[in-house]
Amino acid sequence: MSIHDFAVTEKYAVIPDMQIVVDLWLIVRGRSPVGVDREKVARLGVISKYAEDEAESVWIEAAGFNPLHCVNAWDEDGGDTVCVVETNAAAVDRLMENIDCADMTMEMVVVDEMACY
Repeated sequence: MSIHDFAVTEKYAVIPDMQIVVDLWLIVRGRSPVGVDREKVARLGVISKYAEDEAESVWIEAAGFNPLHCVNAWDEDGGDTVCVVETNAAAVDRLMENIDCADMTMEMVVVDEMACY
């Protein structure tokens, strides 16, 4: 997993895990180390800013959501809900070929029921 960007709210850190990966062994083969793992399902990790270890993290699968840059994030309902606005590279393969054909959109993801974690 490579982390390109992340978001922080009053209570949580939100970490995107997208299909874009970095494989340093590709450099040895003379290729770019950045590629796409088509088998991987994109996901968002949410962890309390005050967590003592990773056991307090929650991972939410988000197929088709390849977040590149966080625009904003905030808590609602006293911290029971986390809202994140990020750019989404819907056609991640095209992003790697030509940034102008990337089919980028702005998406808001809402994660409910954080109080139970």
